[in-house]
Amino acid sequence: IEEQPVQALKPKANFGLTFAERPTVVVQLPEQTSAQQLILTVTDEAGLYYAEEDFTIANQSGLVSLSLSDEAPPLTPGRNYRWHIIVVCGEQADPDHPVLVGWVQRAEITLSQPLQQKTPLDQARWLAANGYWYDMLALLMDEIRSDPQNQHLQEIWQSVVLSPSQE
Repeated sequence: IEEQPVQALKPKANFGLTFAERPTVVVQLPEQTSAQQLILTVTDEAGLYYAEEDFTIANQSGLVSLSLSDEAPPLTPGRNYRWHIIVVCGEQADPDHPVLVGWVQRAEITLSQPLQQKTPLDQARWLAANGYWYDMLALLMDEIRSDPQNQHLQEIWQSVVLSPSQE
C-alpha cells in the first residue's frame, strides 16, 4: 500500500495574511504515515532563520495545528515570512524527507470590533474572503473542536478549505 502524503492546508496562491503574532499552520495527517515528527521553521524574506518548533506526531492522524510557542518572536507586521514544515519519517531529519512550504504576512491592523461581534461562521467567511487564511483556519479548527457535529461548520470547511476559491 502506498502511503498518502502529509499535506498542509494553504491557499491556492500559497500566500495568506494573518492578524496573529504567531500564526497557526494546519496539516492533514493521513491514517497511515511513517512520519514521526514535524519541524516548523519560519524564515524572513531574505531566507534568514526566524524561529523553529518541533512537533511529535507519531500515531496521530487527521488535522493537526502547528504554532510557534510564546517564546518565539512575534512576526513583524507588513513583512512576508516563509514557513517550512519538514516531515521527519525516521529518527532525525533527512534531506530526502518531504518539505511543505507556504508564505504568510502579518497584517498591521487588528480585527475590528464589529467583526468580533459576528458569529464565528460569518467571521470565517469574512476572513476567507479577505485573504486571512491562517486566521480563518484557526477559527474553524477551534469551532469544529468545540462543536464537531455543527453542519454549518462542516459545510464551510468543505467549501472554503477543501476547495478554496481565492487565488
